[in-house]
Amino acid sequence: MSRLPQPGGDEGSWGQILNDFLGQAHNADGTLKDGVVGTAKLAPGAVTNAVLGAGGGTDGQVLTKNSSASGGMAWATVAGGGPIPDASATQKGVVQLTGDLGGTAVSPTVPALANKADSANVYTKTQIDTALSAKADTSALSGYVPTSQKGAASGVASLDGTGKVPATQLPAAVSQVNADWNAVSGVAQILNKPTIPAAQLQSDWNQSATASSDYIKNKPSLSAVATSGAYADLTGKPTLATVATSGSYTDLSNQPTIPAAQVQSDWNAVSGVAQILNKPTIPAAQVSSDWNASSGVAQILNKPTIDKTAVGLANVDNTSDANKPVSTAQQTALDAKSDRVVSMNAQTATTYTFVLSDSDKLVTLTNNAAISVTVPTNAAAAFPVGTRIKFAQMGAGQVTVVAAGGVAVFGDPGLKIAAQYGAAELFKIATDTWLLVGRLAA
Repeated sequence: MSRLPQPGGDEGSWGQILNDFLGQAHNADGTLKDGVVGTAKLAPGAVTNAVLGAGGGTDGQVLTKNSSASGGMAWATVAGGGPIPDASATQKGVVQLTGDLGGTAVSPTVPALANKADSANVYTKTQIDTALSAKADTSALSGYVPTSQKGAASGVASLDGTGKVPATQLPAAVSQVNADWNAVSGVAQILNKPTIPAAQLQSDWNQSATASSDYIKNKPSLSAVATSGAYADLTGKPTLATVATSGSYTDLSNQPTIPAAQVQSDWNAVSGVAQILNKPTIPAAQVSSDWNASSGVAQILNKPTIDKTAVGLANVDNTSDANKPVSTAQQTALDAKSDRVVSMNAQTATTYTFVLSDSDKLVTLTNNAAISVTVPTNAAAAFPVGTRIKFAQMGAGQVTVVAAGGVAVFGDPGLKIAAQYGAAELFKIATDTWLLVGRLAA
């Protein structure tokens, strides 16, 4: 892509870069190439008569191409001379495309014609007014039936010349009414109506009677209880004892007799127990004569002596806490404890196998030669799970832990004590599984 040379750069190629840039719009002789300057490149007012080289024209003339003229352009007068006239019915000329007109000057159109009616199909106002004058006002037609519904299905019946509905427009059921039936003659003109026996009604019965039931003949007789609802009016009712209706205890038969002798006639809530007859006698000898709620149990005579045997505490004594014996369970728990002062087991040989008594002891291993210490199987020495055995390398001989057949010992990074005076500890974590921790080496 062509560009201008850059100051401080493009050394040795300035001329080539600049020529490439200018050659985009210029010919070899320096003139502009055709089509380079478009209308968007022209400054306002840049094109003048002088620039066009056509000289000055006059009003009404047009600038036309003229190859023989200087600059190839010349002013010319339109045929007929003067400015272009307005168009008329006989004269071609200028037409302004406004209103209903559209399109172009060469091909004008009338778009609004699409919304226009053909004059042959349009009525004048006079014709419309004349037609409307013969029509009824719609407000006056309210409640009327359209003529299209006369004699039509779901519409209204028409009338014949006598003012009656034609038989062809009557349903089959109309045969139930005499042809001369009307509202005045009433029910008597209805055919096939059911016959109501005259004996069922009195001749003077009517709906306005205040006691219309009194006018119905042959009506069934109702018992008094049907209208009164009273138990006394019920026939065939069972005979009830008096107490069933009175609810009184005195009307109850076979009621128990409460002996009056059990209570003195003057007994009441105030006089209390003293008025109750036949009450049991409490021997006075059981209580001192001066007994009262304040002096309490000490005043009760002949009371039993209660000792530790009577309450199930025969084995209880007053031994001091310091002299009380330790229970079997406590002693068992104590036996499982170890002394806070660690016991020591000193070994000087180059081999040693741990024994049960090494539990919670410190085993010292001293020798200048290498020492092997063996962890026995559970069958050989049944150390409880959770047993701890401490041991230390006191001499120059390195201590190595060896697992007996069937025993697993895990340690990181290995199963040796790293150096003299290093110590380690074994933890039994399963039946034949031990964990070794301490200052270890591979």
